[in-house]
Amino acid sequence: MTHSCYANLEIFQLQLHRPKDALQVLSGLFPHILREQNRFEVGRAHLLMAKCLVAAENVQSDSCEDKRMATLKALRHLARAKEAFQDVQAHHRVKDVLYMMVSLAEMLLLAALLKT
Repeated sequence: MTHSCYANLEIFQLQLHRPKDALQVLSGLFPHILREQNRFEVGRAHLLMAKCLVAAENVQSDSCEDKRMATLKALRHLARAKEAFQDVQAHHRVKDVLYMMVSLAEMLLLAALLKT
């Protein structure tokens, strides 16, 4: 089974509300996907990693700092996904990534405002 097929299985796990399991498997597959796949698949992998990071942290942690760190890490993956999708001119995917980036940035801003 190819690495992108395994990544598709992780999308299914994420949809089944098992983000921690999806994150664990995807973390193991991630180096292989980055090394072997085309830029579109690399973008998909980064986008999926960002979604898993945010979902897993929301499920397993009550710590605001842990959630903030996971969100920042997700934003870095989203920036890489955006670059990969731009390289292959997948504009509809760039739009999806930008939407998620804005949503996460708003969450960080709101959390910072509530802290003060």
